[in-house]
Amino acid sequence: MSALIGAYATVVFAAHPLVGVLLALATFLHPGRGLAGLIAVVAATLVARALGYRVDAIGRGHYGYNA
Repeated sequence: MSALIGAYATVVFAAHPLVGVLLALATFLHPGRGLAGLIAVVAATLVARALGYRVDAIGRGHYGYNA
């Protein structure tokens, strides 16, 4: 869960989880876009884990924010 929130927070160069939560909620003002973004972040995080990328970077959302 922290990787997902971190990915949203990283978009605006923030590290605080609250920023990630607020930004994620804001994307759901348009539910289709919010869902697509969430699916993309989850997929990117899962692929990063499957490829064995650094666990600490995954946890901070570094591999999911560009999704």
